Amino acid sequence: MTNKQPEPSILIIFGGTGDLSRRKLLPAIGHLAASGRIAEDCHVLGVARDTTHEDASFRKLAKESMAASGLQVDDISGFCENRIHYQTIGRGSVSNFRTLGARIETLEQEHGLPARRTFYLALPTASLGDTLSGLGEARLNHSSGWVRILVEKPFGHDLQSARELDGVIRKYFDEDQVYRIDHYLGKETVQNLMVFRFGNPIFESLW
Repeated sequence: MTNKQPEPSILIIFGGTGDLSRRKLLPAIGHLAASGRIAEDCHVLGVARDTTHEDASFRKLAKESMAASGLQVDDISGFCENRIHYQTIGRGSVSNFRTLGARIETLEQEHGLPARRTFYLALPTASLGDTLSGLGEARLNHSSGWVRILVEKPFGHDLQSARELDGVIRKYFDEDQVYRIDHYLGKETVQNLMVFRFGNPIFESLW
Protein backbone atom coordinates (compact mmCIF):
# COMPACT_ATOMS: atom_id res chain seq x y z
CA MET A 1 0.00 0.00 0.00
CA THR A 2 1.39 3.40 -0.97
CA ASN A 3 1.86 6.13 1.63
CA LYS A 4 1.69 8.87 -0.99
CA GLN A 5 -0.16 11.89 0.35
CA PRO A 6 -2.64 13.93 -1.69
CA GLU A 7 -1.65 17.22 -3.28
CA PRO A 8 -2.29 20.42 -1.30
CA SER A 9 -5.96 21.15 -1.93
CA ILE A 10 -9.31 21.84 -0.35
CA LEU A 11 -12.13 19.32 -0.07
CA ILE A 12 -15.57 20.95 -0.07
CA ILE A 13 -18.27 18.63 1.28
CA PHE A 14 -21.82 19.58 0.35
CA GLY A 15 -24.10 18.02 2.93
CA GLY A 16 -21.35 18.54 5.48
CA THR A 17 -23.74 18.25 8.43
CA GLY A 18 -25.73 15.36 6.96
CA ASP A 19 -25.86 11.70 7.89
CA LEU A 20 -23.38 10.48 5.27
CA SER A 21 -20.84 13.10 6.27
CA ARG A 22 -21.20 12.46 10.01
CA ARG A 23 -21.20 8.66 9.83
CA LYS A 24 -18.78 8.04 6.97
CA LEU A 25 -16.88 10.96 5.47
CA LEU A 26 -15.70 12.87 8.53
CA PRO A 27 -14.65 9.69 10.38
CA ALA A 28 -12.76 8.50 7.28
CA ILE A 29 -10.99 11.84 7.00
CA GLY A 30 -10.19 11.67 10.71
CA HIS A 31 -8.60 8.23 10.39
CA LEU A 32 -6.49 9.42 7.46
CA ALA A 33 -5.38 12.49 9.40
CA ALA A 34 -4.58 10.48 12.54
CA SER A 35 -2.41 8.10 10.50
CA GLY A 36 -0.53 10.97 8.83
CA ARG A 37 -1.96 10.31 5.39
CA ILE A 38 -3.32 13.82 4.86
CA ALA A 39 -0.76 16.53 4.26
CA GLU A 40 -0.73 19.61 6.49
CA ASP A 41 -1.71 21.80 3.54
CA CYS A 42 -4.98 19.98 2.84
CA HIS A 43 -8.16 21.52 4.24
CA VAL A 44 -11.81 20.51 4.53
CA LEU A 45 -14.74 22.91 4.11
CA GLY A 46 -18.15 21.64 5.19
CA VAL A 47 -21.07 23.19 3.32
CA ALA A 48 -24.76 22.96 4.18
CA ARG A 49 -27.92 25.08 4.29
CA ASP A 50 -27.81 25.19 8.08
CA THR A 51 -27.20 28.81 9.07
CA THR A 52 -26.73 28.02 12.77
CA HIS A 53 -23.32 26.44 12.27
CA GLU A 54 -20.00 28.24 11.94
CA ASP A 55 -16.40 27.07 12.10
CA ALA A 56 -16.32 26.31 15.84
CA SER A 57 -19.59 24.37 16.00
CA PHE A 58 -18.80 22.40 12.85
CA ARG A 59 -15.40 21.47 14.24
CA LYS A 60 -17.14 20.22 17.37
CA LEU A 61 -19.50 18.14 15.21
CA ALA A 62 -16.51 16.75 13.29
CA LYS A 63 -14.69 15.80 16.50
CA GLU A 64 -17.77 14.05 17.85
CA SER A 65 -18.25 12.13 14.59
CA MET A 66 -14.62 11.05 14.53
CA ALA A 67 -14.61 10.08 18.20
CA ALA A 68 -17.76 8.00 17.66
CA SER A 69 -15.82 6.00 15.08
CA GLY A 70 -13.19 5.03 17.64
CA LEU A 71 -10.61 7.78 17.22
CA GLN A 72 -8.95 9.37 20.24
CA VAL A 73 -9.76 13.07 20.53
CA ASP A 74 -6.09 13.93 21.07
CA ASP A 75 -5.23 12.37 17.71
CA ILE A 76 -7.62 14.53 15.67
CA SER A 77 -8.08 17.68 17.76
CA GLY A 78 -5.33 19.65 16.04
CA PHE A 79 -6.53 18.63 12.59
CA CYS A 80 -10.10 19.68 13.35
CA GLU A 81 -9.13 23.00 14.89
CA ASN A 82 -6.74 24.05 12.14
CA ARG A 83 -7.96 22.46 8.93
CA ILE A 84 -11.72 22.03 9.13
CA HIS A 85 -14.02 24.94 8.28
CA TYR A 86 -17.70 25.63 7.60
CA GLN A 87 -19.70 27.75 5.18
CA THR A 88 -23.48 27.92 4.85
CA ILE A 89 -24.95 27.81 1.35
CA GLY A 90 -28.16 29.45 2.58
CA ARG A 91 -31.00 28.95 0.13
CA GLY A 92 -28.63 27.88 -2.61
CA SER A 93 -28.96 30.97 -4.81
CA VAL A 94 -26.23 31.95 -7.26
CA SER A 95 -25.20 34.73 -4.86
CA ASN A 96 -24.86 32.12 -2.10
CA PHE A 97 -22.58 30.09 -4.35
CA ARG A 98 -20.54 33.19 -5.14
CA THR A 99 -20.17 33.80 -1.42
CA LEU A 100 -18.97 30.20 -1.12
CA GLY A 101 -16.46 30.87 -3.89
CA ALA A 102 -15.17 33.93 -2.03
CA ARG A 103 -14.76 31.86 1.15
CA ILE A 104 -12.81 29.21 -0.74
CA GLU A 105 -10.51 31.86 -2.19
CA THR A 106 -10.01 33.38 1.27
CA LEU A 107 -9.03 29.99 2.73
CA GLU A 108 -6.64 29.38 -0.15
CA GLN A 109 -4.99 32.76 0.39
CA GLU A 110 -4.79 32.39 4.18
CA HIS A 111 -3.21 28.94 4.00
CA GLY A 112 -1.18 29.33 0.83
CA LEU A 113 -3.19 26.74 -1.09
CA PRO A 114 -3.20 26.40 -4.87
CA ALA A 115 -6.63 26.53 -6.50
CA ARG A 116 -7.13 22.75 -6.34
CA ARG A 117 -10.69 22.02 -5.33
CA THR A 118 -12.71 18.86 -4.89
CA PHE A 119 -16.46 19.20 -4.48
CA TYR A 120 -18.00 16.16 -2.80
CA LEU A 121 -21.78 16.10 -3.21
CA ALA A 122 -22.95 14.01 -0.25
CA LEU A 123 -26.53 14.99 -1.04
CA PRO A 124 -29.91 13.45 -1.81
CA THR A 125 -30.52 12.88 -5.51
CA ALA A 126 -33.16 15.62 -5.57
CA SER A 127 -30.57 18.23 -4.54
CA LEU A 128 -27.84 17.31 -7.01
CA GLY A 129 -29.13 19.18 -10.06
CA ASP A 130 -29.52 22.54 -8.30
CA THR A 131 -26.13 22.18 -6.63
CA LEU A 132 -24.38 21.37 -9.91
CA SER A 133 -26.11 24.29 -11.59
CA GLY A 134 -25.17 26.60 -8.72
CA LEU A 135 -21.52 25.64 -9.00
CA GLY A 136 -21.59 26.17 -12.75
CA GLU A 137 -23.46 29.47 -12.73
CA ALA A 138 -21.11 30.83 -10.05
CA ARG A 139 -18.17 29.70 -12.23
CA LEU A 140 -16.83 27.37 -9.59
CA ASN A 141 -16.58 24.58 -12.16
CA HIS A 142 -13.08 25.75 -13.17
CA SER A 143 -10.10 27.32 -11.45
CA SER A 144 -6.47 28.20 -12.11
CA GLY A 145 -5.56 24.82 -10.62
CA TRP A 146 -7.99 21.93 -11.00
CA VAL A 147 -11.57 21.23 -10.04
CA ARG A 148 -13.03 17.79 -9.41
CA ILE A 149 -16.57 16.82 -8.57
CA LEU A 150 -17.58 13.66 -6.72
CA VAL A 151 -21.21 12.67 -7.09
CA GLU A 152 -22.85 10.02 -4.95
CA LYS A 153 -24.84 7.40 -6.82
CA PRO A 154 -27.55 6.46 -7.59
CA PHE A 155 -28.43 9.16 -10.11
CA GLY A 156 -32.11 9.97 -10.25
CA HIS A 157 -34.92 7.56 -9.62
CA ASP A 158 -35.38 6.22 -13.15
CA LEU A 159 -33.67 6.29 -16.55
CA GLN A 160 -35.15 9.63 -17.59
CA SER A 161 -34.18 11.45 -14.39
CA ALA A 162 -30.69 9.92 -14.56
CA ARG A 163 -30.24 11.23 -18.10
CA GLU A 164 -31.43 14.67 -17.05
CA LEU A 165 -28.97 14.75 -14.16
CA ASP A 166 -26.14 13.58 -16.38
CA GLY A 167 -27.05 16.38 -18.78
CA VAL A 168 -26.59 18.93 -16.00
CA ILE A 169 -23.20 17.44 -15.14
CA ARG A 170 -22.06 17.57 -18.76
CA LYS A 171 -23.30 21.14 -19.16
CA TYR A 172 -20.94 22.48 -16.53
CA PHE A 173 -18.16 19.90 -16.11
CA ASP A 174 -15.81 18.01 -18.40
CA GLU A 175 -15.95 14.26 -18.06
CA ASP A 176 -12.39 14.08 -16.73
CA GLN A 177 -13.48 16.27 -13.81
CA VAL A 178 -16.27 13.94 -12.72
CA TYR A 179 -16.06 11.02 -10.31
CA ARG A 180 -19.16 8.95 -9.66
CA ILE A 181 -19.11 7.05 -6.38
CA ASP A 182 -21.45 4.35 -5.11
CA HIS A 183 -20.93 4.01 -1.36
CA TYR A 184 -23.26 1.02 -1.38
CA LEU A 185 -20.32 -1.01 -2.71
CA GLY A 186 -19.27 -1.11 0.93
CA LYS A 187 -22.43 -2.95 1.96
CA GLU A 188 -22.01 -6.57 2.98
CA THR A 189 -24.58 -7.74 0.46
CA VAL A 190 -22.50 -6.35 -2.38
CA GLN A 191 -19.18 -7.43 -0.89
CA ASN A 192 -20.40 -11.01 -0.62
CA LEU A 193 -22.25 -11.52 -3.89
CA MET A 194 -21.19 -15.15 -4.21
CA VAL A 195 -22.44 -15.98 -0.71
CA PHE A 196 -25.61 -14.00 -1.39
CA ARG A 197 -26.20 -15.95 -4.59
CA PHE A 198 -25.35 -19.52 -3.61
CA GLY A 199 -26.61 -19.23 -0.04
CA ASN A 200 -30.11 -18.28 -1.19
CA PRO A 201 -31.79 -20.85 -3.46
CA ILE A 202 -34.43 -18.39 -4.59
CA PHE A 203 -31.76 -16.06 -6.02
CA GLU A 204 -29.61 -18.88 -7.39
CA SER A 205 -32.53 -20.18 -9.45
CA LEU A 206 -33.17 -16.70 -10.88
CA TRP A 207 -29.53 -15.67 -11.46
